[in-house]
Amino acid sequence: LAPPPPLPVPPGLSVSPFAAATANAEKAKSGRTSRLKIKRLTKEERAKALERGKISSSVKSSVDSKIDPNLAAALKHIKVERRRIETEDGKGLASEVEEILKKKLIDPAQVLFVFDFDKTLTLGFGSTQRVRGGERTLEALESAKACGATLTIVTARSRLSSGLISQVRRNERLSKVFDLHDELNCEVETFEHDGIKIQCTSNRCAFACGFHKHFVVGQMATGIALQGNGLKSVRDFKEVHFFDDNPNNVFEVATLSPTVMCTYLNSKDPKSIPSVDLLRVYWCSTFLEEMAGRMGMDPNDPDHPYQDIYAPALAAFGIGADERLKRDAMIKSKFQDIIASRRNESKKVLMATKNENQNQATASNGDNKNITEA
Repeated sequence: LAPPPPLPVPPGLSVSPFAAATANAEKAKSGRTSRLKIKRLTKEERAKALERGKISSSVKSSVDSKIDPNLAAALKHIKVERRRIETEDGKGLASEVEEILKKKLIDPAQVLFVFDFDKTLTLGFGSTQRVRGGERTLEALESAKACGATLTIVTARSRLSSGLISQVRRNERLSKVFDLHDELNCEVETFEHDGIKIQCTSNRCAFACGFHKHFVVGQMATGIALQGNGLKSVRDFKEVHFFDDNPNNVFEVATLSPTVMCTYLNSKDPKSIPSVDLLRVYWCSTFLEEMAGRMGMDPNDPDHPYQDIYAPALAAFGIGADERLKRDAMIKSKFQDIIASRRNESKKVLMATKNENQNQATASNGDNKNITEA
């Protein structure tokens, strides 16, 4: 596949929103963060974010002509790979993590794993009791942690709040993987940078950033986002692996995160080269699982991946217009079949209940007649 075009980066990305972590810690713990509501992303909001993925060739040329030579050299150092994971059993994520650990090409301590939560680690929005891929996924995550790799969650929810944290904590094994079983690690801190609002847990293992995953992943890859609240060491990551069920989130991380990394380092030292050699992103497609009935679906959901607005991102993962329309039609048809089946089941239950009530009424009338005759 042809690599996606480089996109312009908003001004000021070189300044890390996490640099003031210690100074803002007390302000972030003002007591109201735990009451923040989770805001579901609307289709209109998603459409605005997708505009970043639609850059014309003329704009691309102007961006390329203005890029700093040192920054361009740093960008060439990072190898970007894109993969699509599609399995009926949902164990594709676990398989990829196992494969990364099996190769042992580098020290696992130099590997950063970044996971979306809803429909990537779980089987739906907030379904913490059902981990996608089940036991195998949990074992793969536990193995990665035991080897010394860094594992984090980055959600597109507008607020981290107590919602996601409590959902992770309901699964004991999942909470230990991300060190959220300890109450001290669950305090929420809030940062803002050029209008980008970001929340994270005090142990820097869970982040909420809306549509700005590319920014947070880029900052984590340089180690900056993992500093603060006593976490003073900065790891020199060699590999970054990002997993998400939304194709555009993955597309943006592959396209924009390298520039975020290099822009920050370039501001410190114009000739610096990032430690990251490989950024690999994984689109954890839910299509086969949905068609197999192993995952819930809703074609009207803002995250439904086969909408027109997702076409540029899907194309980067080998899903052209014809295939996109075909999959969209199949999911909508399957969804209608599920709805019809549920309605039929409901009718059967109602009829059975009605018949049972009638039988009970008939029996009761017979008993009353017998009593009267006696």
